[in-house]
Amino acid sequence: MSIFNSSAVTIALLAATVIAFGAAKTIDEFFGGKLAPDTRLSSFYARAKKIEVVSLGSSQSLGIHFPSLHVEGHSFFGGGMDIETSDLKFRAILPHTPQLKCIIFPLTPGILSYSAKASGHDRRDWVAYAPWPTKNSDLNFEEWLLFVKSRLYLFVKPIAQARSQLSSFFLIPPSYETLGDSTEQASCKNRPNDRNTDDEFGIRNGYIQHTAPASCLNEQAIATTESHLTRLALSPDVLDGIREDNIRSLRSIGRVLSAHGAHLILVAMPLTTEYLSRISFEEFRDLDLLTDALEAETSITIYDFSEFFHSSTSTKNTYFYDVDHLALSGARVFSSALRKVIPECLP
Repeated sequence: MSIFNSSAVTIALLAATVIAFGAAKTIDEFFGGKLAPDTRLSSFYARAKKIEVVSLGSSQSLGIHFPSLHVEGHSFFGGGMDIETSDLKFRAILPHTPQLKCIIFPLTPGILSYSAKASGHDRRDWVAYAPWPTKNSDLNFEEWLLFVKSRLYLFVKPIAQARSQLSSFFLIPPSYETLGDSTEQASCKNRPNDRNTDDEFGIRNGYIQHTAPASCLNEQAIATTESHLTRLALSPDVLDGIREDNIRSLRSIGRVLSAHGAHLILVAMPLTTEYLSRISFEEFRDLDLLTDALEAETSITIYDFSEFFHSSTSTKNTYFYDVDHLALSGARVFSSALRKVIPECLP
């Protein structure tokens, strides 16, 4: 009887797994299709065989402007996305992109010290926006399951959001005390986030067009650097382990790309003087560690553009949305400069 029960449980688990995979694939086909309100995946699937450059990593990828690079490109960044998840998404993307020449990965300060698993971050949002893996994607079973859970999450998430909106409709919104704030201070806290209405090159609603007033950058830098420094609020042995794992992932991406005749470009993205006066790559040891660890990797190149706009933002800011993200105007100028040093990525 116990053997029978055990067999029944095994069969039930296998059936549930098959159903979950089937449901996830169906959701992928729907959300990657033309009916989906989010067109990033459908745009990728339609252009995948032509795509030459893909950007991964964090939201600093908003600074990669593909038209200014003169390439067919697509962004798969995620806000705050770590290296491990970028590696996972890369392995799902690669089989779909036979013309891929380069992966561009922004080196956010502290990225080597960050792990979504260590921080308990839910990675489903990041993985939900990635093409469905193929048999050539080199994923283990746990990673396949994460893709399945992420696709199912796409189905459940709108329901949860609708429920939250319905609940908030019946609640009185909290009032915020603004007395004492100058008009300028208030505008720094309530900045517009002007974007195109359509998704663009894998960017939801397109590139950010608004730039922050230069007078706001100091206040933004204080809040942003405090947030980023929390990545170092771990014991040294844990941080060392995270850094080693992240370097190993980047090395793996580079070697896989090399086998396909492609390259990995690591870029320290432009940052404001206000940001870098409070936090630096040296503080995180990112650039030095990467340069030493990846020196022998011929398919990986590191560029430091962190001070690229420093002479241009002393009195007026026309390039940055905030202290560590480029607006569309900055992305165009920076990407035109980047194009000159990455001939290996160009058609």
